[in-house]
Amino acid sequence: MLLILESFFVQIMFVFGIVVLCGLFISFCNKCLYDACGDAAFGMVRFTGYIGTPVHELSHALMCLLFGHTVTKIKLVNSDKRSRTLGYVEHTYYKTNLYHQIGNYFIGVAPILAGGAAVLLFVWLFLPDMLSDMTGAVRSLAGLESVPVLIADLWKILFDKGNFVNIRYWLALIFSGAVVIHMEISRSDFRSGLRGLSVLAVMLLVTDFILGFLFPSALAVFTGACVRIGVGCLLFLLLPSVVSAFVGLVSLAFLALRAMFGKKARAAAVNHHRVSGRKRK
Repeated sequence: MLLILESFFVQIMFVFGIVVLCGLFISFCNKCLYDACGDAAFGMVRFTGYIGTPVHELSHALMCLLFGHTVTKIKLVNSDKRSRTLGYVEHTYYKTNLYHQIGNYFIGVAPILAGGAAVLLFVWLFLPDMLSDMTGAVRSLAGLESVPVLIADLWKILFDKGNFVNIRYWLALIFSGAVVIHMEISRSDFRSGLRGLSVLAVMLLVTDFILGFLFPSALAVFTGACVRIGVGCLLFLLLPSVVSAFVGLVSLAFLALRAMFGKKARAAAVNHHRVSGRKRK
């Protein structure tokens, strides 16, 4: 019984937890950026939104289609300057359909996955040699204990002082930063994802009990497969997470300087994306 619960916890953390934690980390770094920008935060978000918002909203829409949801309304870029919502996707699904319910998780986390793919695409387009160096560093990963070393290696490759005189580097960084700023998990994304995650967690637990009592050796194999999936997700999201960490560190340094000179930063409330799922009977 204890082995089953331990396996379930490992599976949840690796298959789902890594993606969610990366999303929350990026959201935290973006919050630091918004606070550093103060009143100018929404203007900055709107400006970068011409790149990041379509990626964010199209990822929601794509997952809606993949999981059989009906997209009723979509706005890739909201040109209404009076609105503080840059884009949105509205969709409907049948609450009795298990596949639809599972889809809610992937719809919620879609901007994280699509944003990671977009960042890799920009690096590949502008800096293919750098991407090759990063790929070599990833291939040298010996195990989970080597992940901190890998992060340090990626940081050195990405922010090497020789890059700062390369115009292609700045283009890649600007485009990637614009996407990362819009990779965060919004409140509506979190609510949507949580509905699907609860269904997936129950299915996973039932599967573990069946395997644990009937096929104990298969449970270990299944858990190992989940760990490999999680490591793959971690490697996939490392690059946008490193870019986001850089944004967050610069923002925190700016906030610290403002505090030193007695200028208190105003907290910026920025909620610029919305995905809305309506149940159908």
